[in-house]
Amino acid sequence: MSNLRGFRARLYFMIGIQVITAFASIFLIQRMSPAINLILSENVYSLEASESMLALVAQPAPLTPAQEEKFVQSLDRLKRNVTEPGEKPLLDEMTRIMGPGFKLTPDVKSALLGTLLQISEINRNAIIRSDEHSRRLGIAGCWAIVLLGIMGMIFGLAVMNSISTRLLEPIAEITNVMTQWKRGERQRRCTPRSDQGELEGTMNSINDLIDRANIKQGL
Repeated sequence: MSNLRGFRARLYFMIGIQVITAFASIFLIQRMSPAINLILSENVYSLEASESMLALVAQPAPLTPAQEEKFVQSLDRLKRNVTEPGEKPLLDEMTRIMGPGFKLTPDVKSALLGTLLQISEINRNAIIRSDEHSRRLGIAGCWAIVLLGIMGMIFGLAVMNSISTRLLEPIAEITNVMTQWKRGERQRRCTPRSDQGELEGTMNSINDLIDRANIKQGL
């Protein structure tokens, strides 16, 4: 019975490692997904708005009313999506430069150019930092999964070796001894070992039965 309980415990432990590996993979994907979504929802959104404004500001010709409206809408997007510490002061500076009515005269556009470049740089650097964080998280998670996989493989090999030593090899030897005895090989005996659990006692009992049978037959 202890052999059976030991096999069950080892198998349950091995299955547990596989389950942990599977959940660790899911957890890694779940951790990386929000990081990617954060980049998209925060920095890419602001970067697109600032680059759209840069394209309008860089035009030498006066902006049309539709282009001015597009500029104002992009500015509103930036103000609603302040995610980095350095963005708020730059947006306040832009509002001050543009003055009441948001008139984009050539002088105003020239003054806004540097501020918009700084906002774009801030969000670009934030994307790089978030990407590096996601990479580190991914690498750490992958190595953790590899480690769990190696542990599962090593323990699986140990379980296979235990099953072979404590179950398969003794049963094979018992079968071979009994077959040889039936064929007339009366001196053949099992060779029990202490690491074979209950089957050690079984093999000793078989040896005793063979000896008794031989005695009765006068061998």
